[in-house]
Amino acid sequence: MRNRRLLVILLAATLIVVAWNDHEPTRLRPTPSAAANQQEVDAYLLDAQITQFTVTGTAQYQLQATRVSHFPDTGRTLLDSPQLFHYRQGKTPLTITAGDGELSPAGDRISFRHGVTLTGLNGGARVDSETLHIDPQQQQAETDTRVVYRHPQGRFEGTGLRANLNDERVQLLHDVRGYYDKP
Repeated sequence: MRNRRLLVILLAATLIVVAWNDHEPTRLRPTPSAAANQQEVDAYLLDAQITQFTVTGTAQYQLQATRVSHFPDTGRTLLDSPQLFHYRQGKTPLTITAGDGELSPAGDRISFRHGVTLTGLNGGARVDSETLHIDPQQQQAETDTRVVYRHPQGRFEGTGLRANLNDERVQLLHDVRGYYDKP
């Protein structure tokens, strides 16, 4: 809960600092967005990079996006071309990329959409889906859409996924088919 508040405060502080110090009026001009039902954007960031730290001061994850747009009426924050780097002690960081995404109003959930890819799993495995919802604090991922789990020996396809990002436990939920590729 404390980390969620810290993320929201960090995002709000970043928006305020950019608004206060930015001398180019076009960088902070509100623009309408069709994705947000033509609501007014109160602020946006270009080439944003947000890092969440643990209580010990190490990076837990980093969220990057080419544009971050905040809508005050709903509290929604839309992300263009987001990338999430989830750092794990002693392991390769997990990387999640997508066409677009959304940060929940409380800052506790990130939804990725349109060509989502999760890489950095053990053994070179990767997950592809149209949507993926991440809870960075709980280190959980889930979707109810079609999923392809690829690894060097083949692939699994199914509908729905639950995953623990810390221990890399991935569970495909329904209609699972496996394919083996001969070495």
